[in-house]
Amino acid sequence: MKRAAVVLLVLGLLAAGCGEGIGEEETTASTTLPPASTTLPPASTTTSLAAPSTTGPEPTTTTVLPSWAGPGFPEARPPEEIPWDEVGAGWLLVRFGEMSGELGETAGREALFMIDPDDVAYAVSGWDGSQVMDWSADGSRALVFDGALTVIDLRDGGESAVPADLPTGGDYRIDARFLPAGEGIVVRTLVPDDHVRLETLGADGAPLATLAEFDFPAHQYGDPEYVEMGVTWLFTPGGDEVVVATGEGISLLDDSGGVVRLLDTTGLGCTLSRWWDTGSVLAACYDRDWAASPCWYRGPIPDGRSLWAVPLDGSSAMRLTPQPVCTADVPEFSATYEDGLPLGSAVAARTGSCCECGGGLDLITGSTVTPWAGYPESPTCSPRLVAARPDRVLVLDTLHGWDAAQGATGMLGAILEVAADGTTLGAVVPVELGRYGGVQQALTTEETAG
Repeated sequence: MKRAAVVLLVLGLLAAGCGEGIGEEETTASTTLPPASTTLPPASTTTSLAAPSTTGPEPTTTTVLPSWAGPGFPEARPPEEIPWDEVGAGWLLVRFGEMSGELGETAGREALFMIDPDDVAYAVSGWDGSQVMDWSADGSRALVFDGALTVIDLRDGGESAVPADLPTGGDYRIDARFLPAGEGIVVRTLVPDDHVRLETLGADGAPLATLAEFDFPAHQYGDPEYVEMGVTWLFTPGGDEVVVATGEGISLLDDSGGVVRLLDTTGLGCTLSRWWDTGSVLAACYDRDWAASPCWYRGPIPDGRSLWAVPLDGSSAMRLTPQPVCTADVPEFSATYEDGLPLGSAVAARTGSCCECGGGLDLITGSTVTPWAGYPESPTCSPRLVAARPDRVLVLDTLHGWDAAQGATGMLGAILEVAADGTTLGAVVPVELGRYGGVQQALTTEETAG
């Protein structure tokens, strides 16, 4: 596997031959000549040299730890113990950077792990730091892009390139997901502020269907209908239909790009996040009344974005977050919700931000909004929702320690369990505040929007 570091077990290196052999000392017999004033013995006299020793030093055994092991990585069972027939819903694929005390101290060593619903970790392999775009529904494959689309079999490390016809040069962005059925993939090719195309490809790179393609205007934060990525999408589990959201609204298409029906689009500039339930997708949209009010766009980014559950049957969407209302005493900035997960009778809703550590997480029950305070002794830093469990959600956040002299220390990625009342219940993988590395990505086998 190109991206999986090779696991070595070195039992000992013994050099053979002459010169600078490794692991073997050179043995020589020396003859000490007498002082110059001493008469040499007659020619017939033999000076006996000590026989060279044939016994070298005892060989040493050196064990090189697997690329996923060591004090900077979580304890994990070895790859051969992964129960592949059980991998699926409830499991996590985690890209983990070796923990260190200093930024860059470990030169970016990374590894992949799988974590089961009981938080038992299994090592998959070492990793080269590539961004994982998607994890297949059966848990056996990962999709990456490093100039070319590549499917990696996580069971044996095999790689399959997808020879797609992609742009050249640096002024474009590729996002891709596995199709929920079959071996194909769906790819969004974006030239920022210019053109976007959403298409499905076979495993051989052959085009299957174009789902959306259009030019769009330059980025204007003040336009509530503007969608930065052009289009977002979610395929149905069977793969025969796909929901797409653009600046023009939300639609249900068949797998060839034909319109099945327009869906209820209650806001502007909608983007898709994930499936809310079996019959509805989760959409984040700017409220129309808010966008038309004097309160619109007073901060570093547009605000007043709400979450909606949008049914596929065309019926009315259901609001999931409080409606922003512009009044004289309204705060200067209204929440900008981007993603959410159901948590019993509550909604865990993530807010966006312009800055690296500006977003947050709200736990919403009816009209009561409880901000999550973050991990103890570490403020929130743009947490991301990973998955829902029966009485909690899993959140990926960046943790910081604190030093009285230095201030904030460390940048450690961690998966945390958060209850509906905002209580942090613990960490899926043990954490150490003040360190660098940790969880870089956490993926599930469930479909999330591109």
